[in-house]
Amino acid sequence: MLIIPFDRRIDWSHPPVVTLLLILINFILYFGWQSNDDQRLVEALAYYQKSGLAELERTAYEQRLKTEGKALPPVFRTNGKDGKETPPVWALSDNDFMRAAKRGRLMAPAAPGYEEWRAKRAEFERLLSRVVLWEHGLKTDVFNPPELLSHMFLHAGFMHLFGNMFFLLAVGFLVERTFGSGAYLAAYLLAGMGGAAFDFIFTPDRLIAGIGASGAVSGLMGMYAVLFWTRPIRFFYFLFVIFGFAQLPAIILLPLWVGEQLYQLFAYPHSNINYLAHVGGLVTGAAIALGVRNYLPSFSLGFADREDDSADFERRLAEATDLCKALEYRKARPILALLHARNPEDERVLRHLHQCSRMEPDKEEYHRLSRKILSLRQYDESTNQWVLASYREYLQRAKPNPRLDRPLMTQLAQRFIKTGHLKEAEPLIAHFLKKGDASEETLRLAALLGERLVQRGEGERGGKYLALVARLKS
Repeated sequence: MLIIPFDRRIDWSHPPVVTLLLILINFILYFGWQSNDDQRLVEALAYYQKSGLAELERTAYEQRLKTEGKALPPVFRTNGKDGKETPPVWALSDNDFMRAAKRGRLMAPAAPGYEEWRAKRAEFERLLSRVVLWEHGLKTDVFNPPELLSHMFLHAGFMHLFGNMFFLLAVGFLVERTFGSGAYLAAYLLAGMGGAAFDFIFTPDRLIAGIGASGAVSGLMGMYAVLFWTRPIRFFYFLFVIFGFAQLPAIILLPLWVGEQLYQLFAYPHSNINYLAHVGGLVTGAAIALGVRNYLPSFSLGFADREDDSADFERRLAEATDLCKALEYRKARPILALLHARNPEDERVLRHLHQCSRMEPDKEEYHRLSRKILSLRQYDESTNQWVLASYREYLQRAKPNPRLDRPLMTQLAQRFIKTGHLKEAEPLIAHFLKKGDASEETLRLAALLGERLVQRGEGERGGKYLALVARLKS
């Protein structure tokens, strides 16, 4: 079963810096530090086989098991033409054998060839120590604190790396946005250590190196489920041949994830996937998030509330836009009115609401919305064209008459002069002059209009305004 949340997109105005940095570090370590691991492992196993150590240890282990009434495990079954393991994978995969070899229990000190065996075993261990995965992966036979951290940044192959990084990005950016960068990094590392703790509890004395970010990433998934609690979230699911999208409260994902990992653990007991670490990470992450929810006063999902509100706003706006396109203005109008009340500055809503109000030009709403458009302060090309078109329409359509006060008319006159629409500016300035308005602002606009007319080649008309301004100032 595969469950991947796809509820929200990354808000790049608040980039998940730590999540992206963790992904980058993992890739750098994989393609850098681990780059020659395969070759080093091949060299170690080649020595193990060619030196005769493989045959010597396999024989010694078989004899030891016979004295205990046991048979060799299936991993020791040969598949080479010469009857020998090719390659001897059991050297690094059978924990009981590895423990006996590492602790010197395969051969008695008095047995023939004991010293040769010890020397070859020491050389094999030295070659293995050059393999990053083997040296720095998590082994529970001895508590080595650095391995608690290092194992989280190592991966067995590209698909192992890619899978972990995909889930890290899918849920990490939301947890980081909730926690903040510093607390998020601490929680991520603590979750990875929680996964390691399950290894120490349930598989002690393990010599097979455990690696991968999956414990820490599982911790983020546990945090995500608890942090978002009963919020409905959208996720993709894949179960055998059934797949699709569904929506459930986030907390429901936690038992689904834990149950799926436990099923895998018992259904495939010999798998090389560390399901215990996954469960440990999920439980640790859930515990961290529960503590944050209950005991951290500053905890808030305000950003999610804002995103939900924004998503709802966009959904309703799209609905109203479709209604306007279908000329269903009466149905669109109440939706747009509510959206305008929520965000009076959204020009998209204002455009559509004004479009709806045009059907009743005698109503106060039409006058109010028209004046709001004409009062816009932006001077970009789109706004200039919108104001100009709205002004022309308002003069023709408004009933019984346009309702423009002096400050708005002054603002419009300034805009139209600045944008070169003198045909619209001139009646406004002429109106002021006819009313006997000789204020400094009116005279400044009249002089500016006269200059623009002269520049345009209309010297006679422009000169009249310039002469009038000079006379009124004298």
